[in-house]
Amino acid sequence: MRQPPPIATTTTPPSNYKKILAGIVRAVCPPEIRAPWEWANAKRIMPADSAEPGPFNSDRAPWAKAISAAHTSPHFDFVVAVMGSQMGKTETLFNICGHNFDDTPRPLLWVTPNRKLAESIAKTKLRKMLQGVPTLWAGLAKGKAETITEKIINGARLGFAWAGSPTELASHSVYGALIDERDRMSNDIGGEGDPTEMVKARVSNWVGGTVTSVSTPTVGRAETENIGGVEFWAVSNKSEINSPIWQDWQLGSRHHWAWCCPHCSDYFIPRLDTLFIDPAWSPRDARKNAFICCPRCGGEIKDTEKFKLNQTAIFLSPEQTIEETDPARGGVWIKQDDAAPFGYEARESGAYFIDYHDFVPAEGMTTASFWVSGLCSPWKSFGDRAFNLVQAKRKGEPGVEQSAVNTGAGELYNVSGDAPPWEAVKEKISPYNINVIPYGTQFLTAGVDVQGDGFFIVIRGWGFNRESWLIESTKLHGPTDQEHVWRALFDYLQHGRGGFPIRRVLIDSGFKPGGKNDTHRVYDFCVQHGSWVIPAKGRKTMDKYYKFSPIADKQVGGSPLDLCLINTDFYKSWVHARINWPAGEPGDWHVYQNITDDYCKQVTAESRLTRQNGQFFWVKIRKDNHFFDCEVLATAAAEIEGVSLLAPLPDRPQNTNDQTTQTSTPPTAKTTHVGKKPRRGRRGKGVSAY
Repeated sequence: MRQPPPIATTTTPPSNYKKILAGIVRAVCPPEIRAPWEWANAKRIMPADSAEPGPFNSDRAPWAKAISAAHTSPHFDFVVAVMGSQMGKTETLFNICGHNFDDTPRPLLWVTPNRKLAESIAKTKLRKMLQGVPTLWAGLAKGKAETITEKIINGARLGFAWAGSPTELASHSVYGALIDERDRMSNDIGGEGDPTEMVKARVSNWVGGTVTSVSTPTVGRAETENIGGVEFWAVSNKSEINSPIWQDWQLGSRHHWAWCCPHCSDYFIPRLDTLFIDPAWSPRDARKNAFICCPRCGGEIKDTEKFKLNQTAIFLSPEQTIEETDPARGGVWIKQDDAAPFGYEARESGAYFIDYHDFVPAEGMTTASFWVSGLCSPWKSFGDRAFNLVQAKRKGEPGVEQSAVNTGAGELYNVSGDAPPWEAVKEKISPYNINVIPYGTQFLTAGVDVQGDGFFIVIRGWGFNRESWLIESTKLHGPTDQEHVWRALFDYLQHGRGGFPIRRVLIDSGFKPGGKNDTHRVYDFCVQHGSWVIPAKGRKTMDKYYKFSPIADKQVGGSPLDLCLINTDFYKSWVHARINWPAGEPGDWHVYQNITDDYCKQVTAESRLTRQNGQFFWVKIRKDNHFFDCEVLATAAAEIEGVSLLAPLPDRPQNTNDQTTQTSTPPTAKTTHVGKKPRRGRRGKGVSAY
């Protein structure tokens, strides 16, 4: 009888047995409970081309411990970290990312300001991080499963998105998200809203999900407050802060990285005003001699003491005071206004113990926010920071100084630029009331700024030598995606003021009420009412003060319509120059009595700065600038109407007072009637706007 062939056997395991075994172990064994910084100390190997190759050492930037731990804490759904450059922000995000995919793999989103940066991180830095951790490199799905902006690591998705793409930000639900350099992103992504809120929506479906946002701050005005002998950053009015990351920081726990003075043993918060720089020092002198002056005792702290200062540092919030330092245990005892969550050690006095580098949250606070001064960086000395500051001040370029404050120190830059103080607008008050037409006015123009909840409107009268008077500034409330609100706007403008018609209205068309799928209501409104009302958009640079460009027929239902493009730098500078105009001089710029502080602050809400390469840019120093935009539009409308060609009026009659309302328009050198096609913009020969 024929025997069956023997069954083949082998003692050689399959080629992927290690991967299979690792998967089995991961499935049946619970992950080790540890913070991202602890994971990094245990597993990360920095590549040979990094600044500090070899095993990762979290003590080099110890503030990152608490920030990364907060991301995995069950107490927080939003973590905010504000600091300067050379502070380990990106490495902190890598620690959170690696810990997530190695210990408990779950989907994660990494958001950058632009696509180029996202691809750079994904192709180089991330890949090197994964190669330095064998369990991550082995778990990376390679080949067709891997793209530049999408990775599958240990079965979970890592996606990269950027602020310029609302589709990418809204595409996947994730357990966690990392926002890298928030202040370099727009506040409105594709008309769909704030990028931080869009990212939070991606995490909202997950229980325990967290968004962590890190950034260098930008522009704003921040004061300090002394609590228990420690100077903290005070909460500023939102209108004074143009830095999104700082606004987010203010809404959280507001923890500050605090040092223990080696002279008096009191804790203080290092910031630029504790950095001593003699006004007579050159940049080289500042680099050699700068030191930190303890605000508690005045003691001099040298750069050689920085490592020890960081090793005994803690995060302290304005709601906390230090009861006792405990070097033997490696921390301090603090008291705070609200109880800490369950699990934090407390003694009979109610004080909680904080390990060095750690923080204690308050019960119910779901946003952990941290600020660290750039002076704490181990990679930049006090002298380096001082050198950059002195050099920036000597150059006299605001952009260079802003860089030293923002990226060097991690602090807000208080823009001065050439913006007049808002109080200067009050000094332009003249003796006439709102909606009264002062003598000298020859025609009126209006500027309208469109928002979702209404219209901001400025009506201004114009006379010889471009002298002008504010006739009215107001907000007309109502949802601008509704037709009746636009009828109300027409009714508001069509009758003019004081017997004077409004000769020309420019209306900003940059905002589209109702969203991108609706008709453009600004264009529809302008088509309905002829060339009396012109849609306008600003341009940063132009070779003319203004010019007209035809709008595509499909955007206006086939009706002919021109868009007025405005040289915003020219007209914004013009308005600010007129605010600073000498009182009583020909060409003065007036506002009526009882003008509101809100108007004054809005027309000075932007400042003009210059970059190192000589290019200018405008920055908002207050949130609301609508009346400034309206004044720009009204001024451009006056230029269209030939304000430079107006002739002087006869001397004021003897029997008139300062508030005489004119009943008719005196003859002018040039008259443009309502409904007539506006003349094209050009630089007139020998005509100066100033």
